[in-house]
Amino acid sequence: MGGARFMVSGIRPVITGIGATVSCKTGTRNSMNEAVSYGDYVGLNRENKVPTRTNSRHFRHAIKVAADGPCEHIQGAELDILEMSNL
Repeated sequence: MGGARFMVSGIRPVITGIGATVSCKTGTRNSMNEAVSYGDYVGLNRENKVPTRTNSRHFRHAIKVAADGPCEHIQGAELDILEMSNL
């Protein structure tokens, strides 16, 4: 099976609103034929990033914001990515 593997070490949600309670979870799979396996939701650290250490070929990320928070828009996420290998 060809294709590169990647390590995602952090997720920084890009949102408008100060003080919103934000968390993210990561879904991974190594083949398009596999089901996506999600981890648990993790909150932001002091750097406003969600620390994660996921290694896979394909990723999905879910961002959750508390319903009573001051969030107006979720624009996306910036990922800390490192290519692991070409297997």
